[in-house]
Amino acid sequence: MILVTGATGTVGSEVVRQLVDKGIQFKAMVHDCGKAQLIEHPDVQIVQGSYDDLESLYSAMQNVDHLFLLAPSGPQQVQWENNLTDAAVRTGVQHIVKLSVLGASSFSRISILRKHWLSERYIENSGIPCTFIRPSWFMQNLLRMASSVASEGKLYSFIGDGRVSMIDARDIAAAAVECLTEPGYQGRIFEITGPEALSYYDVAAKLSSAIDREVTCIIQSPDTARQEMVDRGAPDWLIDDYMEFGRFFAENAAEVVTPFVAQLTGQAPINFDKFASDYAPAFSVQRRMAA
Repeated sequence: MILVTGATGTVGSEVVRQLVDKGIQFKAMVHDCGKAQLIEHPDVQIVQGSYDDLESLYSAMQNVDHLFLLAPSGPQQVQWENNLTDAAVRTGVQHIVKLSVLGASSFSRISILRKHWLSERYIENSGIPCTFIRPSWFMQNLLRMASSVASEGKLYSFIGDGRVSMIDARDIAAAAVECLTEPGYQGRIFEITGPEALSYYDVAAKLSSAIDREVTCIIQSPDTARQEMVDRGAPDWLIDDYMEFGRFFAENAAEVVTPFVAQLTGQAPINFDKFASDYAPAFSVQRRMAA
């Protein structure tokens, strides 16, 4: 039996969908029952669990062999993932597949990369066989900018010409599902990326083609980008993470392209043109006006 945590998020919901499509029996954990409707399906067993409540995690993991470990980002992420690991130890889980991040390390200047490294070490020290999937920046993160693309035809960025090997969340999920359902992946780390490294100028051009409307990349100063997030009410930790990633991207530190999506899934990774075509309605002015 597989348990999927983070089941309503960008990657977790896609893991749920792909497991359903494969006809594989599993449980999906939600911490908010109100979100359970997002993944309701007759073949999905939904269980409730709180990352802060070990007893609820023990209950969710009953009869579970394989755990897809994903906790929300934030100040408590490491503790929450440690709690999931502790519950897995107590209930006899035999394999953990953790969603980590490309470049996770103890010496990274980016706090979220250090957090994921700490969680990885905790899992390794638990003694449970594990697999770490470290994806690059999600293409789906660009959906946060869909409003400005739709209403203004502008894509805002402060990373200049920095190039990023963005990956589609559907490929991340496919890699996770492979590791959860097939033998031979325990003790391995997969740093997975999209098929090409793109600047935000490239992204704007590809979105222009997908929605048949010119999209211009507007380069902001880091101070302007930070203030806009403050004005939107973003929490300090999220603003700090975003700014750290921006500096990382601006230095082309995330332009590496790896072959592991194809090796794991047997399929070439989704390119940005495909992503832009599939998600074109989200970036289109017509949909925004109708909403």
